[in-house]
Amino acid sequence: MGKRGPAPRGAYANKSRVLSTRIREDTRSALENAAKQNGKSLSQEIENRLRRSFDDDDKKNGLFGNRRNYASLRMVACLMEFIRDPMEPDTSWLDDPYVFDQFFAAVTLILKELRPAGEASADRRERWEPYKGKALAAVMMAHIEHASPELPLEPRRFPAEHIRADLGDAVVKRMGKHTDTEYESIDPNNPEDMARAAAKSAKPDRSAS
Repeated sequence: MGKRGPAPRGAYANKSRVLSTRIREDTRSALENAAKQNGKSLSQEIENRLRRSFDDDDKKNGLFGNRRNYASLRMVACLMEFIRDPMEPDTSWLDDPYVFDQFFAAVTLILKELRPAGEASADRRERWEPYKGKALAAVMMAHIEHASPELPLEPRRFPAEHIRADLGDAVVKRMGKHTDTEYESIDPNNPEDMARAAAKSAKPDRSAS
């Protein structure tokens, strides 16, 4: 039996299991530098980061549903930062129509590339009619448009109040052109409510005439 190291002290002092693994040199260097900056042993730093990764997974799942959703939205978020008018680099896609159009085209291309192969059968289209995308988008925008300015403390899967506050009134007012207060009472998790939203979204837009 090899020589045992010193007994664990400090955080995670009750460690009793040994995990042996190979890692890259740059990973070890990053861990050693982090351990030094945080005043921890290398073992404590590794344990802390492993435990924190589970919490990070829970947060990503809570906010985005799963890691694939998070990765897809991260691509979109990167485009929000990367797409700029070179002559006016400080303009945002939410404030400039040209930059917005370029961002829209880029996101559309990504979504087309991510689309699974094949076509949905007729029976599936009929079965999922209440959940069609435009109805869901209308419900979401209505909840944001009519959200309270008071931010709740409890976590929510769809934090309409926080989204409204972060977008700002000027951007939220644009949604008002496409939403109706009736959508605010619709629960996205209720099939009957979503069927009502789908039927409403299928009606012709009289305001355009």
